[in-house]
Amino acid sequence: MLYGVMYRNCEVTDLQSFTAPYASMAHDFMVTRRHVLFPVTPLALSVERAMRGKPLLAWDANKRTHVGVMQRGGSTDTLRWFQADACHVFHVLNAWDNGDTLVAYVMQSETAPGLPDAEGRPGDPEAMAARLCRWTFDLADTSAEFRREYLDDLVAEFPRIDERYAGRRNRMASTPAMRRRARRTIRKACSTTAWPASISTPASAASIRCHTAMSYRSRFLCHAPQMLRKVTADS
Repeated sequence: MLYGVMYRNCEVTDLQSFTAPYASMAHDFMVTRRHVLFPVTPLALSVERAMRGKPLLAWDANKRTHVGVMQRGGSTDTLRWFQADACHVFHVLNAWDNGDTLVAYVMQSETAPGLPDAEGRPGDPEAMAARLCRWTFDLADTSAEFRREYLDDLVAEFPRIDERYAGRRNRMASTPAMRRRARRTIRKACSTTAWPASISTPASAASIRCHTAMSYRSRFLCHAPQMLRKVTADS
Protein backbone atom coordinates (compact mmCIF):
# COMPACT_ATOMS: atom_id res chain seq x y z
CA MET A 1 0.00 0.00 0.00
CA LEU A 2 1.04 3.62 -0.48
CA TYR A 3 0.92 6.54 1.93
CA GLY A 4 1.27 9.98 0.38
CA VAL A 5 1.16 13.60 1.49
CA MET A 6 -0.09 16.27 -0.88
CA TYR A 7 0.46 19.97 -0.26
CA ARG A 8 -2.19 22.61 -0.89
CA ASN A 9 -0.86 23.30 -4.40
CA CYS A 10 -1.41 19.60 -5.25
CA GLU A 11 2.29 18.83 -5.05
CA VAL A 12 3.05 15.39 -3.61
CA THR A 13 5.65 16.05 -0.93
CA ASP A 14 5.98 12.51 0.45
CA LEU A 15 5.20 9.05 -0.88
CA GLN A 16 5.98 5.87 1.07
CA SER A 17 4.99 2.23 0.74
CA PHE A 18 4.25 -0.41 3.35
CA THR A 19 3.18 -4.03 3.44
CA ALA A 20 -0.40 -4.73 4.57
CA PRO A 21 -1.31 -7.96 6.43
CA TYR A 22 -2.88 -9.26 3.19
CA ALA A 23 -4.16 -7.99 -0.18
CA SER A 24 -7.43 -6.18 0.46
CA MET A 25 -9.70 -3.64 -1.20
CA ALA A 26 -8.74 -0.40 0.57
CA HIS A 27 -11.74 1.88 0.12
CA ASP A 28 -11.24 4.56 2.79
CA PHE A 29 -8.84 5.69 5.50
CA MET A 30 -8.91 7.94 8.58
CA VAL A 31 -7.02 11.09 9.53
CA THR A 32 -6.89 12.82 12.92
CA ARG A 33 -4.89 15.88 13.92
CA ARG A 34 -1.92 13.67 14.79
CA HIS A 35 -2.46 10.24 13.21
CA VAL A 36 -3.36 8.35 10.04
CA LEU A 37 -5.25 5.03 10.16
CA PHE A 38 -5.42 2.42 7.39
CA PRO A 39 -8.20 -0.22 7.67
CA VAL A 40 -7.56 -3.58 6.02
CA THR A 41 -10.69 -5.74 6.01
CA PRO A 42 -11.26 -9.34 4.82
CA LEU A 43 -12.61 -8.14 1.47
CA ALA A 44 -9.54 -9.81 0.06
CA LEU A 45 -7.97 -10.16 -3.38
CA SER A 46 -6.50 -13.48 -4.48
CA VAL A 47 -5.13 -14.22 -7.94
CA GLU A 48 -4.62 -17.85 -6.91
CA ARG A 49 -8.29 -18.10 -6.00
CA ALA A 50 -9.33 -16.52 -9.30
CA MET A 51 -7.19 -19.05 -11.22
CA ARG A 52 -9.27 -21.79 -9.59
CA GLY A 53 -12.44 -20.23 -11.01
CA LYS A 54 -13.42 -18.53 -7.75
CA PRO A 55 -13.95 -14.76 -7.23
CA LEU A 56 -10.89 -12.51 -7.47
CA LEU A 57 -12.43 -10.19 -4.85
CA ALA A 58 -14.34 -11.95 -2.07
CA TRP A 59 -15.13 -11.93 1.63
CA ASP A 60 -12.71 -14.22 3.45
CA ALA A 61 -14.18 -14.92 6.90
CA ASN A 62 -11.00 -16.70 7.93
CA LYS A 63 -9.13 -13.42 8.10
CA ARG A 64 -9.29 -10.71 10.77
CA THR A 65 -9.74 -6.98 10.33
CA HIS A 66 -6.54 -4.95 10.77
CA VAL A 67 -5.97 -1.21 11.18
CA GLY A 68 -2.53 0.34 10.77
CA VAL A 69 -1.84 3.47 12.83
CA MET A 70 1.02 5.92 12.37
CA GLN A 71 1.86 9.53 13.19
CA ARG A 72 1.04 12.04 10.47
CA GLY A 73 4.21 13.01 8.68
CA GLY A 74 6.03 10.04 10.15
CA SER A 75 7.57 6.99 8.57
CA THR A 76 5.56 3.94 7.53
CA ASP A 77 8.23 1.92 9.33
CA THR A 78 6.56 3.01 12.58
CA LEU A 79 3.13 1.63 11.65
CA ARG A 80 1.46 -0.16 14.55
CA TRP A 81 -1.14 -2.75 13.57
CA PHE A 82 -4.32 -3.28 15.58
CA GLN A 83 -6.83 -6.03 14.86
CA ALA A 84 -10.32 -7.31 15.64
CA ASP A 85 -12.66 -10.07 14.52
CA ALA A 86 -13.70 -9.93 10.88
CA CYS A 87 -15.82 -6.88 10.04
CA HIS A 88 -16.04 -4.47 7.15
CA VAL A 89 -16.20 -0.73 6.60
CA PHE A 90 -16.56 1.11 3.32
CA HIS A 91 -17.02 4.63 4.68
CA VAL A 92 -15.71 6.59 7.66
CA LEU A 93 -17.67 9.32 9.44
CA ASN A 94 -14.76 10.92 11.33
CA ALA A 95 -11.84 10.17 13.65
CA TRP A 96 -10.01 12.15 16.32
CA ASP A 97 -7.36 12.00 19.05
CA ASN A 98 -8.56 11.65 22.63
CA GLY A 99 -5.52 11.66 24.90
CA ASP A 100 -3.81 8.27 24.56
CA THR A 101 -6.67 6.87 22.50
CA LEU A 102 -7.93 7.29 18.96
CA VAL A 103 -11.66 7.28 18.28
CA ALA A 104 -13.16 6.56 14.86
CA TYR A 105 -16.83 6.51 13.89
CA VAL A 106 -17.42 4.22 10.91
CA MET A 107 -20.29 2.54 9.09
CA GLN A 108 -19.53 -1.08 9.96
CA SER A 109 -21.07 -4.27 8.59
CA GLU A 110 -20.29 -7.85 9.53
CA THR A 111 -19.44 -8.76 5.90
CA ALA A 112 -18.80 -6.73 2.76
CA PRO A 113 -22.04 -5.54 1.10
CA GLY A 114 -22.80 -7.03 -2.29
CA LEU A 115 -19.75 -9.31 -2.47
CA PRO A 116 -19.61 -13.14 -2.41
CA ASP A 117 -17.60 -15.27 -0.04
CA ALA A 118 -14.37 -17.02 -1.06
CA GLU A 119 -16.35 -19.90 -2.60
CA GLY A 120 -18.48 -17.57 -4.71
CA ARG A 121 -21.61 -17.94 -2.58
CA PRO A 122 -23.78 -14.86 -1.97
CA GLY A 123 -23.54 -13.30 1.46
CA ASP A 124 -26.17 -12.80 4.15
CA PRO A 125 -28.05 -9.50 3.50
CA GLU A 126 -28.48 -8.90 7.23
CA ALA A 127 -24.74 -9.22 7.80
CA MET A 128 -24.12 -6.79 4.93
CA ALA A 129 -26.15 -4.00 6.57
CA ALA A 130 -23.90 -1.16 7.73
CA ARG A 131 -24.54 0.60 11.04
CA LEU A 132 -22.78 3.34 12.95
CA CYS A 133 -19.97 1.87 15.03
CA ARG A 134 -17.31 3.35 17.29
CA TRP A 135 -13.77 2.02 17.01
CA THR A 136 -11.37 2.80 19.88
CA PHE A 137 -7.60 2.34 19.77
CA ASP A 138 -5.66 2.52 23.02
CA LEU A 139 -2.15 3.66 22.14
CA ALA A 140 -0.98 3.32 25.75
CA ASP A 141 -1.96 -0.36 25.91
CA THR A 142 0.33 -3.09 24.62
CA SER A 143 -2.64 -5.09 23.33
CA ALA A 144 -3.04 -5.34 19.57
CA GLU A 145 -6.85 -5.47 19.81
CA PHE A 146 -9.10 -2.49 19.18
CA ARG A 147 -12.61 -2.10 20.59
CA ARG A 148 -15.80 -1.95 18.50
CA GLU A 149 -19.21 -0.78 19.70
CA TYR A 150 -22.36 -0.37 17.62
CA LEU A 151 -24.14 2.87 18.52
CA ASP A 152 -27.57 2.20 17.01
CA ASP A 153 -29.48 -0.26 14.81
CA LEU A 154 -30.23 2.17 11.97
CA VAL A 155 -29.07 0.75 8.64
CA ALA A 156 -27.24 3.61 6.93
CA GLU A 157 -24.29 4.60 4.77
CA PHE A 158 -22.34 7.53 3.28
CA PRO A 159 -22.00 9.56 6.52
CA ARG A 160 -21.20 13.27 6.38
CA ILE A 161 -20.01 15.87 8.87
CA ASP A 162 -19.16 19.55 8.70
CA GLU A 163 -15.76 19.17 7.01
CA ARG A 164 -14.29 21.93 9.17
CA TYR A 165 -14.30 19.35 11.98
CA ALA A 166 -12.61 16.56 10.01
CA GLY A 167 -9.96 14.99 12.23
CA ARG A 168 -11.41 16.70 15.30
CA ARG A 169 -14.21 15.70 17.67
CA ASN A 170 -17.56 16.54 16.10
CA ARG A 171 -21.04 16.66 17.63
CA MET A 172 -23.27 16.37 14.55
CA ALA A 173 -23.46 14.09 11.52
CA SER A 174 -25.95 12.98 8.90
CA THR A 175 -26.28 9.90 6.77
CA PRO A 176 -28.74 8.44 4.21
CA ALA A 177 -30.71 5.66 5.87
CA MET A 178 -33.21 2.92 5.11
CA ARG A 179 -36.62 4.61 5.23
CA ARG A 180 -38.60 1.92 7.09
CA ARG A 181 -36.13 1.51 9.92
CA ALA A 182 -35.42 5.22 10.04
CA ARG A 183 -39.08 6.01 10.76
CA ARG A 184 -39.10 3.61 13.71
CA THR A 185 -35.83 5.04 14.98
CA ILE A 186 -37.09 8.62 14.72
CA ARG A 187 -40.03 7.81 16.99
CA LYS A 188 -37.68 6.27 19.52
CA ALA A 189 -35.27 9.21 19.30
CA CYS A 190 -38.00 11.77 19.92
CA SER A 191 -39.20 9.93 23.01
CA THR A 192 -35.94 9.99 24.95
CA THR A 193 -32.93 12.19 25.60
CA ALA A 194 -30.69 9.17 26.08
CA TRP A 195 -30.71 8.14 22.41
CA PRO A 196 -27.22 7.14 21.19
CA ALA A 197 -27.32 9.38 18.13
CA SER A 198 -24.84 9.45 15.27
CA ILE A 199 -22.76 12.01 17.11
CA SER A 200 -20.36 12.08 19.99
CA THR A 201 -21.69 14.10 22.91
CA PRO A 202 -21.01 14.11 26.64
CA ALA A 203 -23.49 12.76 29.16
CA SER A 204 -24.45 16.34 30.04
CA ALA A 205 -26.46 16.70 26.85
CA ALA A 206 -29.65 18.47 27.82
CA SER A 207 -32.03 17.96 24.93
CA ILE A 208 -32.42 16.42 21.51
CA ARG A 209 -34.19 17.54 18.36
CA CYS A 210 -34.89 15.50 15.24
CA HIS A 211 -34.89 16.94 11.72
CA THR A 212 -35.91 14.76 8.77
CA ALA A 213 -36.90 15.09 5.16
CA MET A 214 -38.63 11.94 3.96
CA SER A 215 -38.65 10.85 0.34
CA TYR A 216 -41.60 8.48 -0.09
CA ARG A 217 -40.69 7.78 -3.72
CA SER A 218 -37.36 6.32 -2.68
CA ARG A 219 -36.18 3.56 -0.39
CA PHE A 220 -33.93 6.06 1.31
CA LEU A 221 -34.16 9.28 3.21
CA CYS A 222 -33.15 12.24 1.10
CA HIS A 223 -31.76 13.65 4.33
CA ALA A 224 -31.13 11.38 7.29
CA PRO A 225 -32.35 12.21 10.79
CA GLN A 226 -29.88 14.62 12.29
CA MET A 227 -29.70 14.19 16.04
CA LEU A 228 -28.77 17.59 17.45
CA ARG A 229 -28.00 17.92 21.12
CA LYS A 230 -27.57 21.06 23.16
CA VAL A 231 -24.57 20.69 25.39
CA THR A 232 -23.50 22.68 28.38
CA ALA A 233 -20.69 25.24 28.16
CA ASP A 234 -18.25 23.02 30.06
CA SER A 235 -18.60 20.18 27.52
